[in-house]
Amino acid sequence: MARTQKKAIPIRKAFKESMISAIGIPEERVTYDDSYWIEKPVSVGRFFGKFLNEPAYLLQDEFNVAMVGKKSIEFSDEYDEGHAFWGKGSGKDSNIAKVIVYAAYKLKCLRNPQKYFRDKYGCSIGDHDQIDLVNMSINARQAQNVFFKKLKAYVRNCKNPRTGNNWFVEKGMDIRDGYDIQNTEIKFSNSISAHSLNSETHTGEGLNILLQQ
Repeated sequence: MARTQKKAIPIRKAFKESMISAIGIPEERVTYDDSYWIEKPVSVGRFFGKFLNEPAYLLQDEFNVAMVGKKSIEFSDEYDEGHAFWGKGSGKDSNIAKVIVYAAYKLKCLRNPQKYFRDKYGCSIGDHDQIDLVNMSINARQAQNVFFKKLKAYVRNCKNPRTGNNWFVEKGMDIRDGYDIQNTEIKFSNSISAHSLNSETHTGEGLNILLQQ
């Protein structure tokens, strides 16, 4: 008897069809200590959908929550690293760039990120010590031409849903090239920076890394 075989679905289509938009997850209702927080940050799923206008899929959201924390007013310390074993075309670079932008957003919602980490997590960090968010690409071309372009685009496209203005500009950033956005680094103030490095020439030595992907 002849055996029939189902037609293969392209992986990008299969990935999208198999996931549910994480923006549909109800937003948490928690109180927050305004001695630490200037404003209550939204969850990572809500940030992707409302601030970046690119909702995460459920599998992405599971990974994102593991990286930055389930509660918007907390940071994850459960995992040392995460691996997204998703197929080609599933949006890994874009997702990781958005996670870094979310982490920067969440840090900028704090009055003093360094004091917060000292008090809440027992970190040995001074008030003016750097907090670094890092992506480590496989080579310089990917770091500059692929990842960093995505990172810059998401920072520039991050809209405050209440005002329609760029959220980071509202917080005092200058998002023009050569100002707070430099060649391989974005400065978010409060000694917070995001870096696009590559494994061929950079190890992250000397950085005070909160998140590396």
